[in-house]
Amino acid sequence: MTELDSRLYVDTNVLIYIIDGNDYLRQKAKQTLNSLRPKFSFVTSELTVGECLRGALRRGNNDSAENYRRLLSNRAFITLAPVTLSLIERAAELGASLDMKLIDSLHVATAEACGCRLFITNDRGIRAPAGLALQSLSEA
Repeated sequence: MTELDSRLYVDTNVLIYIIDGNDYLRQKAKQTLNSLRPKFSFVTSELTVGECLRGALRRGNNDSAENYRRLLSNRAFITLAPVTLSLIERAAELGASLDMKLIDSLHVATAEACGCRLFITNDRGIRAPAGLALQSLSEA
């Protein structure tokens, strides 16, 4: 398996569970990622930073915001993929063809562009094109 084949896309909600989830979801997210870690390198979108921080800052929870900053800046843990115009255009195509919200289709387009073969999420609104497998935390 090459490095490109071993990339896994981590959706925002999984990372939110690690910092702000209830005990069950926090443990489930951590256990799932820990079990996948030996086989995969983790990728997410730069958009994830904004999604995570928005919730923490809206609640006035500066500790959570700082924990997200630390987690998402840890390049040994996860790679942040940039948002580009071509990704936005691909996201629009995916959103239209797979009936997804733009933000969800942007995550899927990013996973696709980064060569991820697996997308871990707990979002039932995520749809995947051919070549990208979805795994929910409940299935992990």
